[in-house]
Amino acid sequence: MLNRKTGKIILALMVAVATFLVCLPFNASNVRAQSISYSFSYAYDCQRNPAFPKKGDSFEASDFDNPLYSLQKSHTTTQGDWTLNYLGYYGDVKTTVQSNEYNGSDILSSITSQIANTYALTSNDSVQVWELKDGSTHVAYGVLCALTQNNAQAAFIGDTWGNGAGYVLSVTELSGTFNTTIDKGVEEIKKEVESGPTTPANDSNVSGRGGDVSVEKLKTDNVGKTVKDTSVAKAAGINDVDTLIDVLSQQTDENKADLLQSAITSGSVNVNVNKSEATKIGAQIDMSTFLLAALTPQEMVDVLAGNDNITLELEVSVKEETNVDEGVKAAIGEKATGISGENQKIYYFSADLFITKNGTVREQISEFGEKMFAITLDIPEELLADGASYVLIRTHEEADGSLSVDVLEDQDTNPTTFTFYTNKLCTMAFVSSNNVSTSTTPVTGDEANIAVCLIVGLAAICVAGVAIYKKFAYK
Repeated sequence: MLNRKTGKIILALMVAVATFLVCLPFNASNVRAQSISYSFSYAYDCQRNPAFPKKGDSFEASDFDNPLYSLQKSHTTTQGDWTLNYLGYYGDVKTTVQSNEYNGSDILSSITSQIANTYALTSNDSVQVWELKDGSTHVAYGVLCALTQNNAQAAFIGDTWGNGAGYVLSVTELSGTFNTTIDKGVEEIKKEVESGPTTPANDSNVSGRGGDVSVEKLKTDNVGKTVKDTSVAKAAGINDVDTLIDVLSQQTDENKADLLQSAITSGSVNVNVNKSEATKIGAQIDMSTFLLAALTPQEMVDVLAGNDNITLELEVSVKEETNVDEGVKAAIGEKATGISGENQKIYYFSADLFITKNGTVREQISEFGEKMFAITLDIPEELLADGASYVLIRTHEEADGSLSVDVLEDQDTNPTTFTFYTNKLCTMAFVSSNNVSTSTTPVTGDEANIAVCLIVGLAAICVAGVAIYKKFAYK
């Protein structure tokens, strides 16, 4: 039988092991129930070809009618607050969902078996199950087969008819014959769910440079404007500006970025990175974050509707020390003194963004609200050296005239480039030195969590050590 001291030892060791397990990295792909959903304004019962589409397929929908709203009963309208909500894999949820039956057979079981056979999955237990709702009202359980670009339309099979009812859901109204291309099939949707949900947009606002603008204000400001036939919006099946604004308010940042990058392809948005011949700093912009930061909600509407042509120019210029404002130089120098290391060098430059609308007005942009975007810069040749490390000091004149100064660290692993995220542009400086370290950069969330775990784990191990010591010291 264990004595009290031995019990304390075991208890302390258990605490240490439990702390270690709690602090292990969390892998979202191992979770079988991510919280993810897609929203639509219209739902249809219609003919679909093919019935089970895959990524890259040409997809046709026709003969649109009111959707089935319960078993073999149609709704009175196509409009609604329609959402597809992910529940989990069929093997995990089949005992908890109350699926409809037809002739004594479970319809959801039949649907998932069809999907498993069609898409060559191991079994219907590995098929993802979704719930179709209209507001808070349950409509159907079923399988999401496909999504079009920007999640604008969805092909869904629900348990409201025989061996399954075919639905098409859409952010825009559909009629006649609708043709599109499938962007994501069953496999791609599965991967998107397993990688975790993206941050949903605020459905009452559209966000961009300078902050959020309400849907109501945008619609008021755009009364009388139309969607051009050659626009990105038109190509996505969006026929009017009000609907475009609704779509922008409902999409994730990732999907809005895809739309805006399509505007680059169409020529509505041009992005140039300029540098003078004397500038030895090459630059690249991450378009997926840049366009969301650089454009206001109104500018997004204008370029997607084809009503404006916008050119964005990022200019990177080396600044000789003698040309740097004395106050800025002093602030950068003060920050640099907090960075330890030998052979320290400071390399000044400026990064400025200019926007030109319809070839007429060129305006400088230095602030981007809360939106951050990534820039990758080539480290100047004269700073490159074996064993050297680099940080970037960013300055910015605030609205009240004060000067903010921040130390940014490299976010890539390439020894010849420096990637950083920013929402401000102005005079900057590379600081290079050997064995660089700084106490001015805040600890990131991941580092903070690791630190907490280590502290708690070490504390638990110490408890175990004390108990063991006492056991043998007083035996």
